[in-house]
Amino acid sequence: MEKLSKPYLRRIRTVGDISVWSVDGAWVRRHLDIDFTNFGQHYRFKFIPRDEFWLDEEFEERKEADFFIRHLQVERRLMAKGLSYPRALSYAGRAERAERLKSARTAAFLRIDTDAGRLRRLHKRLLAAYGRGIKIWLIDGELVRGWHYLDFTQGGHDKVYPFVPAGEVWIDDDLTPAERPYVLLHELHERQLMAGGLKYPAAHRSACELEQRCRQRPSLLAGLIREALRLNAGAGEFRPAERARAILFELRAYADPRNVAGMARYGISTRKTLGVTVARLRQMAKELGRDHRLADRLWRSGIHEARILASLVDDPLQVTQTQADRWAADLDSWDVCDQVCSNLLEATPFACSLALRWSRDEREFVRRAGFTLMARLALPAKGIPDAKIRSFLPAIIRGAADERNFVKKAVSWALRQIGKRDSRLRAAALGAARRLLAGSSRPAKWIARDAIRELNNK
Repeated sequence: MEKLSKPYLRRIRTVGDISVWSVDGAWVRRHLDIDFTNFGQHYRFKFIPRDEFWLDEEFEERKEADFFIRHLQVERRLMAKGLSYPRALSYAGRAERAERLKSARTAAFLRIDTDAGRLRRLHKRLLAAYGRGIKIWLIDGELVRGWHYLDFTQGGHDKVYPFVPAGEVWIDDDLTPAERPYVLLHELHERQLMAGGLKYPAAHRSACELEQRCRQRPSLLAGLIREALRLNAGAGEFRPAERARAILFELRAYADPRNVAGMARYGISTRKTLGVTVARLRQMAKELGRDHRLADRLWRSGIHEARILASLVDDPLQVTQTQADRWAADLDSWDVCDQVCSNLLEATPFACSLALRWSRDEREFVRRAGFTLMARLALPAKGIPDAKIRSFLPAIIRGAADERNFVKKAVSWALRQIGKRDSRLRAAALGAARRLLAGSSRPAKWIARDAIRELNNK
């Protein structure tokens, strides 16, 4: 591999055939891999040459560097022999732990015989205190690794580590002042998500993504930290309202004005729109699980993406027709309309009656929702009887005269989807299309031609 000019700062030493380099860890985390923390070698990070160990510059002048080099030697040797990373990591951790126990600093620390005394020794400086108990501490990371947990790197909090007191966030003292804000945001964001019910893997992944985004766009950092501190300032587990605020905070963190501009080109409303991708919303919904009360709070926020997320996390068996009507009245964009129908409303017990009732509504997106539901319910996998699907055709013929573009396209979609269901409904849909074609309505003729062209090609 050709030498990268930026990460390399200086060669520290040579261990056998291995060159040990001090590298700019912040640069590595921003440009190569956010998971690079204290050290690394080729079999863990492929961008590191085979004959090199990399140590974050923060450790170059510290005794702890010797522990990391010992770890890397064992880890590299075992992975070169074919051991998996988790197994090699376990053996390397034992070797590192043995070296740490020989350290005078660790030995002196372990002689402290009370938890309170050890905690006072770990706490180096209180960086800040907020609200009803959240405290940000700069702590002695070397002693934490020597005493309790080898894998403690950069920071941690009480929702992950049982040895961290309630309401505390710890920042490793090895971090440079420039690095601390990124790690603080990571820990605060992860903590608020876990307090809201997410498991550690999902919360950690989200925190890593947010940290990486801020490393690419540092101007976001200060504002996001302020909001994260506010959300973390309460004590105990999140109430539903606090959980919703935490999720809205996460959505705003992923706002992208470029996506908003692209959405506008497709006729999507830009009112209270953040530009968060649907793929990210689906990932968030998967991690959040079903939550009817949360869905209602997200919807009431009025934020475009929050409403799509609400449709993904709500429970269709708890949705009432009153709620459905209220949500429909709020619709102001075709994509939210279609997402709500396909993610949620089609699975409600009253979906067919909603479709017919809304198809007569004069409001543009409520009417579109009616025909979108018809299109979705016509899919064979939905298990709706053919007779019920056929009963949609009179409503489609009636709605075909609507000249509004978003309604017209939904009517066409519903007619075509019914025709694709099976041969008998294909014949019925083609009959309805020919009837529309014989009329005088321009939108009806467009719908008819669209359906005939597609259904005759099947």
